[in-house]
Amino acid sequence: MNTMTDIPCFHRRLRQLLSVALTGVGLFLTATASHAQTVINLDFNSGDMSSFTQSSGVSPVVQGTSLAQTAGVGTGGSGGVAFIASPAATDVTSIYSAASFNLTSGTNYAFSTDYHKKSSTSVFSQFQVAFFADNNVTTSSSNRYIGFRVVGQGVTGAANTYQLQLNNRDNSTTDVNLGSTFSIPDANTDWYRLSGTLALTDATSKTFSYTVSLWDLGSDGTSTPTLIQTVSGTFVNTQLASDSTLWYGFRDQTGTISAVDNLSVVPEPKAVALLAVSGLVLIAGLRLRSTRLN
Repeated sequence: MNTMTDIPCFHRRLRQLLSVALTGVGLFLTATASHAQTVINLDFNSGDMSSFTQSSGVSPVVQGTSLAQTAGVGTGGSGGVAFIASPAATDVTSIYSAASFNLTSGTNYAFSTDYHKKSSTSVFSQFQVAFFADNNVTTSSSNRYIGFRVVGQGVTGAANTYQLQLNNRDNSTTDVNLGSTFSIPDANTDWYRLSGTLALTDATSKTFSYTVSLWDLGSDGTSTPTLIQTVSGTFVNTQLASDSTLWYGFRDQTGTISAVDNLSVVPEPKAVALLAVSGLVLIAGLRLRSTRLN
């Protein structure tokens, strides 16, 4: 047996076997995570509006009453969901009832929703995305949810002034973290993207971490996204830290939003990421050792 010849051969075979094994385990964990965790990716070009419930608990959302899936209103002129009720009457929460999320798992959720701003003057405005404790609740004080919102006039009283906020609702208690104020002209009718991340980072103290960002997508929603503001932090929500079935939805208040598009929530399981990193480290180590032996 030629030891100097066989050692590199042995390591080459070991690397191949390890690579196959890691790939198989990774695919298994990914499939398991995907099966256990919900993924939402709706561009509203096509889709079933019956998968949404309205704030009143009515399912499906009634076409022609508050929301309608309409061609030509989405980003880039594609299909989107239009708010077609009169501005004074529009105050609607729409929840995607076909999906649920498990916040107890420690999974990091990346969320994103696009909305189109109406031209408005001296009108209170709010667009919010949230993880709800039920699939037909409102955003009233008697319900539980974790909301991320861009809030306009009425918060500070200044014209054209907006803020990013966390709205942490835990059985009638609320903890709102404010971002710094920024201005958007009343006449502006751009598309915007409200996005961020959410994860339960400490199950003992019931502490969550989050980021929320607002991006300008331009007048037709096709411009390179421009970051307006990012807010991040932590908060405690005792109720929802123990809830394994939360839903995602969006809310328009007082009709200052004309359309919504590209509803997305993507789980990022930590186990798969750790496996991938560990596998790369192991393979790199074997390659380095093999090179030295050669």
